[in-house]
Amino acid sequence: MFFPLYPALLHILHFVTRIDAFWLGFAVQLPLFAAATASFYTVIARRWDEQTAALSLALLLASPASVFFAVPMTESLFLLLTVRYVLTLEREQWWRCASLGVLAGLCRAPGGLLLGLTGLYLFMRWRRGTRPTIPSLLAMLSPAAGLGLYFLLNYLVYGRWNQYQIYQWDNWNQKLGLFTNTVRYHLDYMAQWWDSSPKSALALCLAAVLCLLTILALLSATVRRLPAHWLGFGLAYFAVTMGTTWLVSAPRYAVGLFCLPVALALLLQGRPRLTKGVLVTQVIVSVIYTMQFLYGWPIY
Repeated sequence: MFFPLYPALLHILHFVTRIDAFWLGFAVQLPLFAAATASFYTVIARRWDEQTAALSLALLLASPASVFFAVPMTESLFLLLTVRYVLTLEREQWWRCASLGVLAGLCRAPGGLLLGLTGLYLFMRWRRGTRPTIPSLLAMLSPAAGLGLYFLLNYLVYGRWNQYQIYQWDNWNQKLGLFTNTVRYHLDYMAQWWDSSPKSALALCLAAVLCLLTILALLSATVRRLPAHWLGFGLAYFAVTMGTTWLVSAPRYAVGLFCLPVALALLLQGRPRLTKGVLVTQVIVSVIYTMQFLYGWPIY
């Protein structure tokens, strides 16, 4: 049982337009991603400057797994909700923030981690002498409320609040674990499949290991540059998404983490030649990865 927000959006649009949900899944991606990138640019420009925002946006567009923003998956919607949540949080528009938090919790499981992001933000404000208000606390708790509604839906349909976990384990052998174990088992499988199934060795195992190490390196290198609540969210997102017992979608999960291109942009500031090299490399890898996806490689 998958998180309900994206399917509900398609069902509503199908009811209104009578267009097949499959085609609607493609049609909604462009407006969702356009809105997400506009908010992404705004939240970065507010905190740094327009040059940093433009570079972060370029790095996001050139991300190796950016193909998932164009296909019927939750990445565009999740990016939109998380970035808008952060934007309304930092503008202290608490009621809008609370509404977006509920929607993020209904979109994907990592949406619930926004509770910790807001908790860190409110803690830093409290240290500066500003006490949390009731609306700000509701904004903090709203992602958990979204997850709670999803658990309730599981219970109403199946009689178990955690039925989704059973499906994940039965179909994908997936539950929470440690990211160190993820590296270990992917290296083991890569060695086993190198001759018998090279596509799986490259597209699943090598991609997962490189993705995991890249995320960790970017977050570690920008510990003192990213805001504390962004960094905390990034680390929690990394631990939850990259620590599963059978990780098959590492690049797709990574592309939905809004602070990664920002971290890379901060590291590239003042280095124009390196920036061009990184962007060209990303575009080349993105084209290769997209072609592999279109030709049916084990990319999920």
